[in-house]
Amino acid sequence: MSPIELPLTRKQAEFVSDLSPWSAMVTGYGGGKTHTLCTKSLYKGWLNAPCMQIFGEPTFKQVRHVAIPAFDKILTRANLSHRMSFNINGAYADFNINGRSWRTLFVSYDKPDNLSAFTVSDLFCDEADAIRNDNIWRQLTSRVRDPAAEYLQRNFATTPENFGGLIHTNFEIDPIPGSNLVRASTLDNIFAHPDAIKAELAKYKTEQERKRYLDGHYILPHGRVYTQFDRDRHIKPWRPSDAGQWVMCCDFGKAVMAWSFGQVIDDRVHIFDELVATDTDTITESKNAAQKWVKILREATGRKYHPYEAARQVIAYGDPAGGERYKNSISDFRALEEQGFATAYRRKHRRVNDRILSVNHKLAANELFFDEKRAPYVTRCISQQPYGQDGTPLKGRPHEGLRGLDHGADGLGYFVDFEYQISGVAG
Repeated sequence: MSPIELPLTRKQAEFVSDLSPWSAMVTGYGGGKTHTLCTKSLYKGWLNAPCMQIFGEPTFKQVRHVAIPAFDKILTRANLSHRMSFNINGAYADFNINGRSWRTLFVSYDKPDNLSAFTVSDLFCDEADAIRNDNIWRQLTSRVRDPAAEYLQRNFATTPENFGGLIHTNFEIDPIPGSNLVRASTLDNIFAHPDAIKAELAKYKTEQERKRYLDGHYILPHGRVYTQFDRDRHIKPWRPSDAGQWVMCCDFGKAVMAWSFGQVIDDRVHIFDELVATDTDTITESKNAAQKWVKILREATGRKYHPYEAARQVIAYGDPAGGERYKNSISDFRALEEQGFATAYRRKHRRVNDRILSVNHKLAANELFFDEKRAPYVTRCISQQPYGQDGTPLKGRPHEGLRGLDHGADGLGYFVDFEYQISGVAG
């Protein structure tokens, strides 16, 4: 009998006690997946001691800031002894509970080469839908082969982020022999704070969103991407005024540049102009944008501006890759900064679904508006961009009809998600 007795919901306990060779838990946001996976790691570590196990996160930053604190919290509450150790290449934890000892090696999916030397009894993968590369999947799962283990097992926990991906395919579409899937709803997590559950319920407006993000089902998105867009509410002519903050929302496509111009007043965002160009570069379009802002600011304030002075009034948002991609030895954001623009961007991509959710939330709050006459392309992107057959937003060039509606939407999404981020509660 394991000494690791911790409070769990019925579904969480079902996953922890499952000893299938392949075991997965798919939950809604806030369903307690990380807590449950860490609990199972401790339970299996005790059963298979002294065998080593692997615990993975998408990045090593998440190992440090999500996984390790979760283990600490569980063990502290249970008054169980443990020791965490770090080195320059990674991290591991040595556990000794009721006379049994084992080591858990922490890894990240973005550095799979670090796995090649290890043989383990158990694998635990948090945010498992972030594993989108077959080679990484093989490297992770092939490590589970320790002949001294009583139970060899590969365990995964995730929210349903990748329809048709490795977890969905191997546990639901074409299940691996010996696999078991446990699905848990956010609403079943009695240990979550009531306010957090209320916040989750308030976020999702459609049955499709609730089934996916609350109940943990893989749903093939269909229809329009921005489901909360309503022409009667969100199409609004706008005359720029001398108030609020000026913003520019940039998609730095190699073949297509799509930048939308906006004004923010009391968190209400008015997109009133745009710059769309093909087969160009950021240096050229930064200069064109500065000239365009000269006219906009003169219209709004009655003052004359030098292009550099005009650009200094504006914050440009965009793709994190714009801080790394180079043209003529300068990055996209550096090209904007040289024209006078302030820049704001994340250092790492958030998931496309997170950006879509943030934009839809802003639309639902009736705080995002479009001047269709002056910004026709970005308005069309938000009002019409559809999902493709693979469940991801269709992409392409502007002349390709519905396939060319991603650029304006992406640029706007970088801004909205940066300033008005909506995401699931920790789980």
